[in-house]
Amino acid sequence: MHVNRIILRDAHSIPTLDITLRSDWTQEPLQSVLLTGPNGSGKTTILRAIAALWESFGVWLDTGFARYGSLSRPW
Repeated sequence: MHVNRIILRDAHSIPTLDITLRSDWTQEPLQSVLLTGPNGSGKTTILRAIAALWESFGVWLDTGFARYGSLSRPW
């Protein structure tokens, strides 16, 4: 899975935010990202949003089928 961009709108304590995950110079996907900020600024909320995407789009590599229960993840 490749995530090029994340847009958060009214997500918990984070104001509307547009995060681009590509290099400004080469436009290549970033290999790593550093999230920094004070307590309560939304770092964990961003990671949970990415984890939810991973659960929704994850598949078994050997079969290509979605993992059991991955499309109906309880909150």
